[in-house]
Amino acid sequence: MGLKHTSNLKSASCQDRDNMIFLVFYVFVVLLGEFCSSCSCAQVYVVYMGKGLQGSTENRHDMLRLHHQMLTAVHDGSLTNWMLGLSMEKAEASHVYTYSNGFQGFAAKLNKQQAMKLANMPGVISVFPNTKRSLHTTHSWDFMGLSVDAAAELPELSSKNQENVIIGFIDTGIWPESPSFRDHGMPPVPTRWRGQCQRGEANSPSNFTCNRKIIGGRYYLRGYQTEESGQSRSAIKFISPRDSSGHGSHTASIAAGRFVRNMNYRGLGTGGGRGGAPMARIAAYKTCWDSGCYDADILAAFDDAIADGVDIISVSLGPDYPQGGYFTDAISIGSFHATSNGILVVSSAGNAGRKGSATNLAPWILTVAAGTTDRSFPSYIRLANGTLIMPDIAAPGLNILAAWSPAKEDKHFNILSGTSMACPHVTGIAALVKGAYPSWSPSAIKSAIMTTATVLGNKRNAIATDPNGRTATPFDFGSGFADPIKALNPGIIFDAHPEDYKSFLCSIGYDDHSLHLITQDNSSCTDRAPSSAAALNYPSITIPNLKKSYSVTRTMTNVGFRGSAYHAFVSAPLGINVTVTPKVLVFENYGAKKTFTVNFHVDVPQRDHVFGSLLWHGKDARLMMPLVVKVDTAAKA
Repeated sequence: MGLKHTSNLKSASCQDRDNMIFLVFYVFVVLLGEFCSSCSCAQVYVVYMGKGLQGSTENRHDMLRLHHQMLTAVHDGSLTNWMLGLSMEKAEASHVYTYSNGFQGFAAKLNKQQAMKLANMPGVISVFPNTKRSLHTTHSWDFMGLSVDAAAELPELSSKNQENVIIGFIDTGIWPESPSFRDHGMPPVPTRWRGQCQRGEANSPSNFTCNRKIIGGRYYLRGYQTEESGQSRSAIKFISPRDSSGHGSHTASIAAGRFVRNMNYRGLGTGGGRGGAPMARIAAYKTCWDSGCYDADILAAFDDAIADGVDIISVSLGPDYPQGGYFTDAISIGSFHATSNGILVVSSAGNAGRKGSATNLAPWILTVAAGTTDRSFPSYIRLANGTLIMPDIAAPGLNILAAWSPAKEDKHFNILSGTSMACPHVTGIAALVKGAYPSWSPSAIKSAIMTTATVLGNKRNAIATDPNGRTATPFDFGSGFADPIKALNPGIIFDAHPEDYKSFLCSIGYDDHSLHLITQDNSSCTDRAPSSAAALNYPSITIPNLKKSYSVTRTMTNVGFRGSAYHAFVSAPLGINVTVTPKVLVFENYGAKKTFTVNFHVDVPQRDHVFGSLLWHGKDARLMMPLVVKVDTAAKA
């Protein structure tokens, strides 16, 4: 009996030991699985939740708590979390950013399953990976007609106008000691400015300072460092808004650099150089580091720029082709909410050069292509995607001399090419227009630049795109090459407001629920008349699938003289009959609006896109609209 009892005790002891070994092994496997899922397979995701609630600090704290709760929910439910109670700690540790000014959302380090859980939560519009963006890597202003003499003669170019314009540059930072950014003779910083000047980390050799020219500087490292875990902080040259690569200084000086008497690069380009709006203010938002720029950081910069009070945001970077949807793309999201807050966003179209390879395609962005200073393109490019005319505009982008960072190479100026260089040319023009007309909406400024562009080369010949002389089309240059002088007096404009962009979203398939999440108001698609994307009041017209006949309506606003009359002249696309009704528009007063209709009818179907234009000619101004048509295959039968 005793032996039997002892044997049972031994059996029980062995069983307990086996159970304990199994439990330890199971916990180890679960911990190992969680380690793999949370570390090796995890990356930063952006969770976009629509319009921000711009309010008190308490509101932002409430939003942060909400984000932590959402993260806790996706970290919860595993054995280890139940045993160790780590859900909240893991949620907070995974959090990277909260966005709460211009829009709502957050960035966090997650595995794919956790990201999918978040995507299905109420209030979430989209969840997308923290994608790395690429940089779209000056006598040009004289070539464009903006000489020092012209600046002295035109009241619209008054330095007083420029002094109140604040441009935010989302880029690699800025070199504040550059002579292009001195503040001599500039008045105090506008009182409406709400931004910061971050000096940087104490152990970083930076000592970044602002002045009356560079009035703000911020840097965003969390998204980059979370993804680039192999790079230590000590390996980063300047943990501050200071520019270590030169790209940000270059773009900022093209748009708004002060006059530098002897600007040259190794003896090239010797002479005076300046930016387009030399008295405008600059705010630098450093999101790009040694290996690129990440979405989480870019969105944080947009969020702050909206709250800081910038007038224009210049973005010389973008996604790789092909680009995702409007609300799974950081620049598209940031620019949508910037535009909704009255801020124009100017961005580069990219340098890929393939058919359909343009990026930053949203209609609320002013998208810029690069050409040479004699209005040609250095290589074969065809950027549009066939649905929208993109880019919107072209500007010089080849061999542009501008400021540089001596941290990169021991030089203060450099010559670069690319749409990165074209974008700030248009940013500078936009700053001039904003200074002359402070109350104009982003779309009004965009319209003024697009409708006054030229489609002729510097010898009044057709613009070519490659050494073989292929004639360029709107898919290459949009509305044409920007003309800063004419943009200041456009005569009439095509205006659009947030409500128009909401209708555009409805026309391309967004429903009431999605629209409400994006706008956080009572907007509804069901309350709007059915329309197509072509109905957006845009300074160009694209018909991607014309079936026999189609009509498009546009509304123009007079910003010229009272009693101005404009006559319509059509250069129809090949094989298409185009009529305009009415053919004459008379504007009785400043601000008067007139609507016209353009009817397209297929006469002789063509295989590819065909191009034309609509010219509105007045006594004091002329407005050109590109027309692009692609006949639907069914219409050819």
